[in-house]
Order: sequence, then C-alpha cells, then structure tokens
Amino acid sequence: MVKGLCLKALGRINEAIDIWEYQLAKDDHFLGKYDYLHIGVLYYNDGKYKEAIKYLEKQTVENDIAENRYYLAKCYRALGNKTKYDDQIATAHAYITKSKTMSDPYSELFDQVYMQDILEEMNKKWR
Repeated sequence: MVKGLCLKALGRINEAIDIWEYQLAKDDHFLGKYDYLHIGVLYYNDGKYKEAIKYLEKQTVENDIAENRYYLAKCYRALGNKTKYDDQIATAHAYITKSKTMSDPYSELFDQVYMQDILEEMNKKWR
C-alpha cells in the first residue's frame, strides 16, 4: 500500500490504482483505516468519479471521516449532482468541526483535508 502511495506522489496514478486493487483483492489483506479513502481519491484523480464514489462510500462504512465526505462532494460536483454535493460537503464541514478526521500527531497524511480546503470548496460557484 505504501508503494501505491509513493507512485501516487510521483503522478503514476494508474500504477498506484493497480497496486491498490491487487492488495485489496487479496484474502489476507488487513484493511487499514484509510485504505478505501486512498483508492477512492486515486480514482477521483483519474477522473473515474463513479468508481471513486464506490470506494469512498465503503470508507464511510469502515471509518467515516471528513476526508471521504469531502472527496465524495468533489465527485458529485464533477458529476453535476448538486443535491448530493451539498449533503456531502455539509457533512465534511460538520465532521471537521468535530475533529472527525484523519490524524497522525507526527506527520501530514496523504489525502488529508483541512478546514480551509472544505471552506474553499464550499465557496466555489456551482456551474
């Protein structure tokens, strides 16, 4: 999974997706707290919004945090679904206000979202 994140950082999104898909399909894979979030964001970055939504919704079941709601909102914006966008971005805002987010006291995490990110997204004009 770390290799997949490294490939993502290098801009090699499709290779990262292949690694994540392979690992998640293994019977002995131990599901991490943010695994579905990371692969959902990879698909979002690749413009495959419906596939991204599939994984981000799984993240909602496993570990519902502001980050997956933020990226769900961005997917729904890209698909032109304002109703679902509004719902997800409002939930992301509520969660981040309550500190229901990714966290690591020692480093910034891949795909981590901050209040500023959510506020900027909320202030974008709908097209």
